[in-house]
Amino acid sequence: MSQYLALLACIVFVAWLYVRDRDLRPMTSGGLWIPLLWVMLIGTRTSSYWLDFEVDPDQIYASSLEGSPLDRNVFLALIIAGGLALFGRRVNWGELFASNRWLFFFFLYCGVSVIWSDYPFPSLKKYTKDLGNLVMILIILTESKPVTAVKAVFARYIYLAIPLSVVLIYFFPSLGTYIQNSSNTILYCGVTTNKNELGSILAISGVFLVWDLLGRREVGRTKIDLVLRSLLLAMVIWLLVIVDSATSRICLAIGITILLCDRLPFIRGQVRHLGVYSLVIISLTVFLFSYPAITEAFFRFVGRDITFTGRTDIWQGLLKEPINPLVGTGFQSFWLRPGLVERMDRFDHINEAHNGYLEIYLNGGLLGLGLLLAMIVSVWSKLKRGVMNESSMATLFFAFLVMVGFYNLTEAGFSRLGLTWFVFLLAALGYPLPDLKGASLEAKPGGVRVASSLLQFKG
Repeated sequence: MSQYLALLACIVFVAWLYVRDRDLRPMTSGGLWIPLLWVMLIGTRTSSYWLDFEVDPDQIYASSLEGSPLDRNVFLALIIAGGLALFGRRVNWGELFASNRWLFFFFLYCGVSVIWSDYPFPSLKKYTKDLGNLVMILIILTESKPVTAVKAVFARYIYLAIPLSVVLIYFFPSLGTYIQNSSNTILYCGVTTNKNELGSILAISGVFLVWDLLGRREVGRTKIDLVLRSLLLAMVIWLLVIVDSATSRICLAIGITILLCDRLPFIRGQVRHLGVYSLVIISLTVFLFSYPAITEAFFRFVGRDITFTGRTDIWQGLLKEPINPLVGTGFQSFWLRPGLVERMDRFDHINEAHNGYLEIYLNGGLLGLGLLLAMIVSVWSKLKRGVMNESSMATLFFAFLVMVGFYNLTEAGFSRLGLTWFVFLLAALGYPLPDLKGASLEAKPGGVRVASSLLQFKG
């Protein structure tokens, strides 16, 4: 009985937050509910998983390979609805392409790679869902107030995902937890299907909440709003502690550090030299980690072993798989290969390379990996200019970019249907972010206001 009372209390709490945000962070149009529903699905678990009464790693693994008719129909319906919503808005496709050419080259290559996949139809279905991310993001960016739309979507997602994760873990363990077969230990997944996915949405949610809290002075919200965001942030931190995802904790720390450093005039003035500083930090890190004693001390500090919890064995095993090194196996086709399940079974039901860059190489080869890196560099350069112009939203997107880049060192988040890839694409497309018919980007008080005509749409 207590579990249903807890669920009811959670529903009432979430509903109250939604009602409060009608004025604080309004949904700028009815069409904005489409990307919100999309984010809720990719940021939790898909429809077919919600209909299950417990989290079964075997079932999740099989479903990821075969697909679910229910999930296919739900995602297709959202994509069609999103396309119709976007059809009535004027988008300057020429400028959109010119500002994001590497992103579109990457997507074009991924679409072409479906041709040489051994499983073209499943690959095409996955690619269609990936295009759905772009449709949803363009709906957000073509709202009359896109900055408000970004806040509205992420705030409402967090209101649901974070409290519900707490309730599922504590009161519905068959949904909020699962048993790892290799060690027979209980792991926490909350509203997602595994602990790593939960860790990723917690890191993203935590950074968004901190960014929102830092903006209280500018927005002038009430004290109750400050308390509520602090409460949600406390839930995020508590969940990260029990989930025990070192990668997600580091990502959260990186994102918060970027947000805090951006508030310091001295550091903000050094943004123009960010590329040089990044190169120095990377070189110094490689140099220090060439000493085994330093490497072992670092991994002991973060509570992990030098094999990245067995990931190095996974990477070695995957690199031995025969693929075309230039073009790979085709979009999202590597894990569909016959016999791969049996060969990888010793790694406990994995369906990803636990490294996003390796995952792209396996599916898209060196060409796909090269386009991905070119896209990252392009987005990095674009967002750096936004940070130099003191755009608060560009700083958030820059934090997302760095977090996603680091996250993919030990998890596979590129070109996968999840919140990690969604925020990366949002950061890539979302700057310069227009406000009201290509007017100025939201900026900090005293900052430079950046004009943009990247997206043109009806008011």
